Amino acid sequence: MAWAASETVLHSFGSGSDGQAPFAGLTMDASGNLYGTASAGGGSGQCGGMGCGVVYRLTPAGGGNWNYSMLHAFTQNEEAIRIPRLRWITAGLCMALLCTMPRDAGRCFR
Repeated sequence: MAWAASETVLHSFGSGSDGQAPFAGLTMDASGNLYGTASAGGGSGQCGGMGCGVVYRLTPAGGGNWNYSMLHAFTQNEEAIRIPRLRWITAGLCMALLCTMPRDAGRCFR
């Protein structure tokens, strides 16, 4: 049996205000929403000008389309240099551990 492979672009990170350099893969919740991080962008003007990274959500909009929402834009004070993949720790509660070295070992948020 042959596998037919095709790709669909869910969101194009373009201007930097919505994030740049998606990082560490996506996590899906029970409703089919996808959550991810980008290691740059967010429009804060910090961290080299384009921003310090974002947490975002992609929501199915029907017809193969997806809606993008930025949930959090990191600031230079948060030092979110490497953001691991988001994890579901409690049902219905999106939390992630952020590597915010060297100040602390991480940060949880929801």
